[in-house]
Amino acid sequence: MSLTKKLRNNNSGMILIAVSVLTLSMMIITIGIISLGTSQSISNQHQVDRIKADQLATGAWWFQYENQVKGTSATLTSQSLDGKTYTISIGAPSVGTGPNGTNTYAIQISY
Repeated sequence: MSLTKKLRNNNSGMILIAVSVLTLSMMIITIGIISLGTSQSISNQHQVDRIKADQLATGAWWFQYENQVKGTSATLTSQSLDGKTYTISIGAPSVGTGPNGTNTYAIQISY
């Protein structure tokens, strides 16, 4: 009997091995896709947090500007947006360092 006839008639588990290899490779691909989606979701949340912090910094700048115009010295407190606390800090003015000798302020938002 030739080798090819022996292999055709031999049912010693080749199908089981092939299905196992195919299943394992599909599991590896699926895990890779899931981890990629998870890391993308985390990255998107960080971007949303940065946008919120930027908007708060813009608001803090206008708040400081209004206080300068009115001659008051109010302070900002931390803000809570969607369950996350953003702390606003406005530094002391750097006198005459801005355009045309204006004062500049360092505004930092931490979250």
